[in-house]
Amino acid sequence: MEKKRVLIIAANGMGNSGVPNVYMQIIRNLSDKCVFDLVITRADYYFKNEFLSFGGRLYLFEQKLLTNKLKRIFWRIFGASNYIKKKMAEIFKNKKYDIIHSFKESESWMYLKIAKKYGVKNRIIHNNRQKDNYKSIFSKLFIHLAIKKSLKYSTNNISVSNDAGRSFFGKAQFEIVHNTFDEKTFYFRESKNYQDYPFLLQIGTFLPVKNQLFSLDVLSILKTTFPRIKMLFVGKPYDSVYYSAFTKKIESLNLSENIIIQNDFEKKQDILDNVTYTLMPSIKEGLPLVAIESQSVGIKVFASKGVPNEINAGNVEFNELNQNLWASNIVEDFKKNFNKRKLVSMDNFSLEKFINCFIKLYSLI
Repeated sequence: MEKKRVLIIAANGMGNSGVPNVYMQIIRNLSDKCVFDLVITRADYYFKNEFLSFGGRLYLFEQKLLTNKLKRIFWRIFGASNYIKKKMAEIFKNKKYDIIHSFKESESWMYLKIAKKYGVKNRIIHNNRQKDNYKSIFSKLFIHLAIKKSLKYSTNNISVSNDAGRSFFGKAQFEIVHNTFDEKTFYFRESKNYQDYPFLLQIGTFLPVKNQLFSLDVLSILKTTFPRIKMLFVGKPYDSVYYSAFTKKIESLNLSENIIIQNDFEKKQDILDNVTYTLMPSIKEGLPLVAIESQSVGIKVFASKGVPNEINAGNVEFNELNQNLWASNIVEDFKKNFNKRKLVSMDNFSLEKFINCFIKLYSLI
């Protein structure tokens, strides 16, 4: 049987973060049935060598990185669509695809429209987060119209959770496909942290929605009980203003010796071996991969009410965003359980279940 050709549109680059991990799982497990090509819009190449080993072609649509929101929106309206139309046409003139699978969410229409023109019958929007809630009426209208336009050109809509899907797709029909995880790396094991204080972890790009400033407040309170407490923040400083506020707050709270910061989640197994808790105080989330990975190795997750309940495999505690409440609950749990981990069933997020969804979506059976 001839392999189907799939063109994946990445959310941005192929760094070691949530969405790239998702599409790499699809590529790893369906490369025997499909040939995957990949479009990225940011020169971030963590998975490049692995991706190319499956025989696909990588395309970089490098766009303007504008920090000003208004300029970014105008670029999307007047510049990006023409640029993408031209680049996509070059691809489709040379290759025929059976499927286009877009992780670009509200910007998917720019890719799906040209794909429809060139006869791609299966056009998928893959939503990974809740819709951005901009304060500006202009921005809200722009996003609303972009989503509406994207839905006009899609044939299949999927989302990582019900909350994220309903927020993004509105009344349009969509299917829920929970994210999966690397079962070879993330499996239950007891903690190697034998210290008399917790080791905390937060993973996420430095953005207001990820709420790292809240974690600093929690850490500051915890330091009164555990003076040697440690916390690792993993993420890239995408928002320079927010990251500056983050670093200044570390100094003002005298937390420099308690904090480790790194850009990439390298040596995941070694890090998770020593973590006591994962914090996820996000304002909102789709279905965060780190919560799945943490629970799979037995780590308890403290999460905000902005994180979907669907993420809970049995080891997530949801709380309102109150720093004293979080600190108090962490102290209570640590004194009760020390660094003991909890084994839970991860069947809801199994690789087999995840891949079977895409076998159906790609019509491979």
